[in-house]
Amino acid sequence: MKYIVANLKSNKDLNSIERYASSLKSIGKLSNELIICPPSPYLYLFENDNYKLGAQDLSAFQEGSYTGEINANILKSLDVSHVLVGHSERRIHFNEDSQTLIQKIANAFASGIEVIFCIGENKTENASGLTHEVLESQLASVLNDFNREQLKNIIIAYEPVWSIGTGQAPSIIEIEENIAFIKNIIKDYYELELPVLYGGSISLENIATIQQISNADGLIIGNSSLDIAELVQIIRQYSE
Repeated sequence: MKYIVANLKSNKDLNSIERYASSLKSIGKLSNELIICPPSPYLYLFENDNYKLGAQDLSAFQEGSYTGEINANILKSLDVSHVLVGHSERRIHFNEDSQTLIQKIANAFASGIEVIFCIGENKTENASGLTHEVLESQLASVLNDFNREQLKNIIIAYEPVWSIGTGQAPSIIEIEENIAFIKNIIKDYYELELPVLYGGSISLENIATIQQISNADGLIIGNSSLDIAELVQIIRQYSE
């Protein structure tokens, strides 16, 4: 079984998200595990035995006087099973550093929510041959704060920052090499085998190529998940 994570990001009004959620009701039983991550105000609309519910973010704080924040207990009460942490858009636009990510992950664990931890290099780092150094640093700066049992509740998502939303995906060989590197780091330093997903400009046009990634444990899909018909086609093709 592999994972397919659909990240809808900050998109869709209430009418369109209601149609989207309704369309998902007929998706049927899947051979892979589908995790839908809608904008947080719409989490309550998604309930189906054929997929799991994910949140795009959570607060670094727990319950209390933190206006505007959505804490882990709130997410858990909405049947959220997974949460994205460390997505490049959060790191870039909201200046989230390692300490913030550590606190978010700790809060998720405390509420029984599994974490999809996103890592990836930017264009300059990739061009400079620093990809592996960056990936190792991003892993160590956060995962070192948790014990082995806690880390069993993490899924790693490798998303090269320069590829997200650009329509340009790395070569299959490059993706496989980077996923293998991530898996080796996790095995060598933490004595674990964690799932590693790939994300970055996945579409219906390139899913046949993406399918050839031999060591990926699933996909994290952004823009292409906004069209429910396209998402369903990608899911079905990836599951063949």
